[in-house]
Amino acid sequence: MPTNGEDDFLHRFFNDFISLVGNKFASMREAGNGLHGWRRSFDLGVSGAKIGIGGQHNTMLLSLNGHSCAFIASDVWPLLATLLEDHYRAKITRWDGAVDDYEGLHSVDWAVDQYLHNQFNSGGNRPKANVNGNWVESDGSGRTFYVGRRKNGKLIRIYEKGMQLGDPLSPWVRWELELHNKSRIIPWDVL
Repeated sequence: MPTNGEDDFLHRFFNDFISLVGNKFASMREAGNGLHGWRRSFDLGVSGAKIGIGGQHNTMLLSLNGHSCAFIASDVWPLLATLLEDHYRAKITRWDGAVDDYEGLHSVDWAVDQYLHNQFNSGGNRPKANVNGNWVESDGSGRTFYVGRRKNGKLIRIYEKGMQLGDPLSPWVRWELELHNKSRIIPWDVL
């Protein structure tokens, strides 16, 4: 999002944004430090959302974590996408999505089996795989299976979330996909 007259732009964007997303985002406090390479950063209400501005070719960052996304009504997302894409000419540079499998039907072991059967291939290329945790003898702290590489812009991590949170018998598995706009355009449909 190009910025001309940084503070004027920031306030105009903030007002447009708040008119869509609501009161949980309704105050803007300067955080006193930059954010991911942007010179100034701001916290938006109690939402957990952040704005970074200044630097990086005169651009702005809007960062919405899972907590802040939960405050945005489902019917608002298409309007927000239109505002960002059409009015501010924004692009999505990173998108993270997660699916929780509370019953463990698609376990870490199942994901490894899918990988071994070439179910993670993209364009004929087998992505790199990596693991974390005790894979030799389960200690109840959980394991993580990674497919892809962040530096290539596409990474999925499958991990034993319930165990990570302290329940050594939990079947809860989380699948997290991290996409970066390296060699791809992340479509607004992800919102």
